[in-house]
This record gives sequence, structure tokens and C-alpha cells, in this order.
Amino acid sequence: MFLQVWCIFMMYMTKDKVFLEVEVKQTSARFTQSWFLFLILLLFMAGCGVRSGGNSDDGNHNNLSSNVDGGNKDKGSPFGFHPAEVYKQGYQDNGYTDAINIGVKFTRPSLYALWFVIQPDLAGNAYDFSLNDNEYGNVPTGISIIANISPQARIDEGRCLPGSWLPIDEAQYAAFVKATVERYDGDGLQDMPGLVNPIKYWQVGNEPSNDNRSDFAGLQMITYQAIKQVCPDCKVLIGGATGFPYNYIWGFEQLYAPILTELGGQYVDIFDFHWYGNALGEYRLR
Repeated sequence: MFLQVWCIFMMYMTKDKVFLEVEVKQTSARFTQSWFLFLILLLFMAGCGVRSGGNSDDGNHNNLSSNVDGGNKDKGSPFGFHPAEVYKQGYQDNGYTDAINIGVKFTRPSLYALWFVIQPDLAGNAYDFSLNDNEYGNVPTGISIIANISPQARIDEGRCLPGSWLPIDEAQYAAFVKATVERYDGDGLQDMPGLVNPIKYWQVGNEPSNDNRSDFAGLQMITYQAIKQVCPDCKVLIGGATGFPYNYIWGFEQLYAPILTELGGQYVDIFDFHWYGNALGEYRLR
């Protein structure tokens, strides 16, 4: 049986570290969990991994291997999944068992922190974190969480200006961001009940160049500032630069670089590459 698997290599870059995340999308319903892990291990051992620089922590925590919750769970490891959680009906090791066994240290959950979901009624100040509490609360303490936050996903939910990423009410959106980050930052102030795995990495949106909307730089700036106000030590990622090898450079220059130019070197702690390709070798650099 021929199996085609799409791989997305997501590389998060700071000044001296690169973090690699792998997402696999199967195109066959008969693709079993054991083959999934086997293929990922093959890809990783074949040279997909990126070594860290090996530098010791200099105290400023400006890298992805910094100590974010008093442990060493992500120190020196660039390996993560989007997501690291497994769910397959009838499989005995659902959850994060396989991820832990193969040394995964990061997860980017599939459930995002979306404004329109967490605050469905803008007329009130009530937030419903129940879905995200469950999602983040299930992540073991040995795996760091990279959480995505945005007003809405690709479908227009009426939270942004027409054709734009800018929120319809910037003050309300910033308040949502602050409340969300505060709930999961682990500082003991308004934290989620029973929080044991604080979130120190937040990504704004997902892939801004894939949406026909303007003003993503403005959203990045608003979100970045709100996050830093309540969690100065949190690291903020920009939505990923995406594409296949044959059009990556063109897409970056035409669609993504203008966002970075508008930001002027500010409001981004970690850059994110989403490198697409299939598992037959298309993903490789040429």
C-alpha cells in the first residue's frame, strides 16, 4: 500500500537556538500509530533535527532552552510536535505517552486560545476557559506548551475589521489576551486552578500569509504588548512563514517580508518557519 504523508517542519529561531517541530498529516485511514512514530523517527534521524548551540543559560532567558518553570524539561532539546498528543480509538497509549518515550519536549496544541470562543459575549466581561483549561491541563510537566492566540481563526467570526487582522475593539481584545496569559503563566496571580505546567510561549495566529487579510503586523504588536504587560518573561512567536520548497522564497518575499518590515525589528521574540513537503523527500533543502 502506498502511503503519502505530508510533513510540516516548523523551525522556531532565536538568536542562538532553533527549535524543530514536526507536523504529519496522513492521507490514508489505514496509517497506524506505530507507523506514524516510526516515520517521524526516520525523518528525524535522517537529518531533520537541528542541534542547539550548546551555550549555557546566560540568565537573560532569550532562548527557547531557558528554564521556564523551575525545571530542565526543554533545556537543550529542539524536538516538538504539533500536537504531541495522540488520540486514536482503541489505542492503549493515547495522550502523551509516545511523545514522552521518544523525547518530545514541546507541544503546540491544536486548540488555540481564540477570542470569540473564550469571550463569546462582548457585552460582558466573562471568559470561558473550560476548553483551554482541559487542553493545557492535560500536558505533562515534562513538555513545554507553545500556545496560539488570536481574535479568530481563518473563518470570519466578526471579531476583526473587514479584510483585516485588526480587532474590532483593540482594548477588549488586549484585555482578553492579558486575562488568558495571566491564567496560564504560573505566577500565582489569577492562575488556572491546579495549574502545574505554566505556558511561557505564545504564538500570534498561525500562518498570516495564507489569509487574504491585511494588518497582521498591527495584530502582532497589540498581542505582543498585552502579553508582555502580564508576563514579561513569556516569549512571543510571530505566525509562521509558510510554503513548499518550490515557492518558499517567492512567498516569503511577496507576502511575509512586508509584515516584518512594518514591525521594524520589534514585537517578535521568536521567528517561525513552516516548511512544507511530503515524506518522499520533497521537504529537503535543495
